[in-house]
Amino acid sequence: GELDAVERALINNLLEANETEIVEIMTPRTQTRFLNVEMGVEEMIEHVRAYRHTRVPVFRGHRDNLVGFIHAEDILNLMADGVELSRLSPEDIMHPPVVVPLTKKVDEMFDFFREHSVRAAVCLNEFGGVEGFVTIYDVLTYVFGDISGESRGVHLYQERDLNIYEVPGEMRLTDFNNLTHFGLEDPRMTTIGGVAFRYLDRLPRVGDQVIIEGMSLSILEMDDHRISRIRVAHAVAEEALSELEEEDRAALMSETSRTADMSTVEALSHGADLSSAPVVSDSSQGSSADEVDETIPSVATQRQQGRA
Repeated sequence: GELDAVERALINNLLEANETEIVEIMTPRTQTRFLNVEMGVEEMIEHVRAYRHTRVPVFRGHRDNLVGFIHAEDILNLMADGVELSRLSPEDIMHPPVVVPLTKKVDEMFDFFREHSVRAAVCLNEFGGVEGFVTIYDVLTYVFGDISGESRGVHLYQERDLNIYEVPGEMRLTDFNNLTHFGLEDPRMTTIGGVAFRYLDRLPRVGDQVIIEGMSLSILEMDDHRISRIRVAHAVAEEALSELEEEDRAALMSETSRTADMSTVEALSHGADLSSAPVVSDSSQGSSADEVDETIPSVATQRQQGRA
């Protein structure tokens, strides 16, 4: 018989998982919280409780030298059994790290996790450096979509209406396209900020703008050398928006923005698994490009007519 939409989507995701490398779904090390093995066990446990992640990586000396993982369930068991924590060393509560190369395909991770009886792995580059972490949750989410039962991601962006989005620079390109249906693609970069950086071909600055496939990417905020916030819009919408006077723009933004409470970002990340990296699922769709052409210019037109 015919396949319904859900069945077609699952088959398509499985086929793509055979071609997609885990670098596209991993959590980068820059967005991961670590523990230093030199800490005492009690201090480690305090950090784990504060981080609220089920797996926390532990390093010695520098973060490329991983020595293990702390599992939240082990901590709970120790506290429930009334174990005297001061008598334990970090080695007593750590699990050895399991590593995987960046080139491994997403669909191969199902067998990998089962064979190694783990739910998280360290992604290493060819020079032995830690690039990030991948979990079974990442793999399941890639294939089956958001499995948490919650609409994640609405706290991570501002939709400025009329196909104008303000998002974190580290948002994954696949998540951004799921959110906006803009269809931006890049052969190398995996984040929306990375795409802007590649086209700029230099260190980005606040106010920089690039046009890619009819889309305008504007740098809103920088965190040292990293693009921390970026606005993406159809080029015609961005051009019309820039023509508005400041008071008109402020009024338009205040009326149409869906503002996020960024304090909840960490609780939404990877089911509170390894890091505070944002992961966004389908949440909203902008209006069509035709609507953009007609609507934004009309705001400026009304303003001009009012002055006349």
